[in-house]
Amino acid sequence: MDVGYAAIRAIRAEEAFRLLLAYQALKRYQAQQAGGSKSTGTAAAGAVVPPPDSGFHPAQAAGGADALSGVLVKAMVAATQADGVIDEDEQLARLSHSFGLRATRCLADATV
Repeated sequence: MDVGYAAIRAIRAEEAFRLLLAYQALKRYQAQQAGGSKSTGTAAAGAVVPPPDSGFHPAQAAGGADALSGVLVKAMVAATQADGVIDEDEQLARLSHSFGLRATRCLADATV
């Protein structure tokens, strides 16, 4: 597997996880606004709902609620495609991306 492609998949999986958490928070918020009659089944007792000005409200999303829904669906699809394991090559690629460096295996093997 190409290191760049693996890194992209790993980064997308991490972003997808964050978006999935945001989606669950949004669903809890919507259920609370509707009088608490809805339940997502995943909310723990006493779960904290994000404030309306947190950026996860559909009215605040760029493009509105439909755009937010589309992004969340894409994130969930990307999460299902991720294998959930970050190997050495993926970790190097992520570090390289994070620090703006060209990391190679020899750098990882070097002793400091």
